[in-house]
Amino acid sequence: MTQSYNDIIQQIAEIITDTVHKALASEGEYDRTYTAFVVEKIGANKYTVEYNGGQHTARSNISLSVGDMVMVCSPCNNDSALFVVTKVS
Repeated sequence: MTQSYNDIIQQIAEIITDTVHKALASEGEYDRTYTAFVVEKIGANKYTVEYNGGQHTARSNISLSVGDMVMVCSPCNNDSALFVVTKVS
């Protein structure tokens, strides 16, 4: 039984989709951005923020208060270099 072109295209699309999902699920070296909440000010330009069920230290040149919602960037998926991008209103 021969496959139609549509069947072949569907199989190729599924293989590509699976490959992309696997690549995104791995801990690749690319920037990630998260929505977080400020839970504590721990020093000049340093805050504890919470996202994805964990607490992390983030740098910020923006004055923040406990409870503020912020967008944080994890450069190259490195949470130890986390910084606040902007405050969310």
